[in-house]
Amino acid sequence: MEYKRQSRHPSDATRARISKSLSGVAKTAEHRQRISQSMQNYWRNDGNFPADKKPETTIQDIML
Repeated sequence: MEYKRQSRHPSDATRARISKSLSGVAKTAEHRQRISQSMQNYWRNDGNFPADKKPETTIQDIML
């Protein structure tokens, strides 16, 4: 099966559009916790980063 999306790095215009559409929307405590956990999982996975990123940057550098 071939998927349409190849990476999770949207353009700045797309990010701005998403941010604008979600502004003012309230989140429950459970929703905030799930977002936090998802972001932690995302940053732990090296497969989410293109090869042109600096190899000396680690997850500890980003999370601190």
